[in-house]
Amino acid sequence: MIPIVGSIPMMLFYTKIEKFGMALSGGQKQRVAIASAIAAGAELLLFDEPTSGLDYAHMEKVGKLLRQLADSGSTVLVSTHDPEFIEQCCDHTLRIKNGRVV
Repeated sequence: MIPIVGSIPMMLFYTKIEKFGMALSGGQKQRVAIASAIAAGAELLLFDEPTSGLDYAHMEKVGKLLRQLADSGSTVLVSTHDPEFIEQCCDHTLRIKNGRVV
C-alpha cells in the first residue's frame, strides 16, 4: 500500500484547497474523493468515472496514481467511458454494451 502521507499530497496535485465542499470545482471534488478513498486504506478501491470533470493533465495524474495503487497491491476497479484513461492505467477491461458483456 502507498503511504498515506505521500499519496494525499500527490492526489491533490499540490493544489492548496481552502474552500468548503460546495465551493469546490468538479475536478477538485474528484481529487478529494480519490484522496479520501486512499486515506481509508482499503485493499479494494472502486472508482466510478474518476476522471469526470478533469482536464487531460489531471486525468494523466489520476491514471498514474491508480496504476501506483494497483502496483502496490490494492485492487482497483474503475468504471469509465474514457478510452485514453483505460489505455493508460488498466490491466484488464470488461466492455458492456446494451447491458451485456461483449
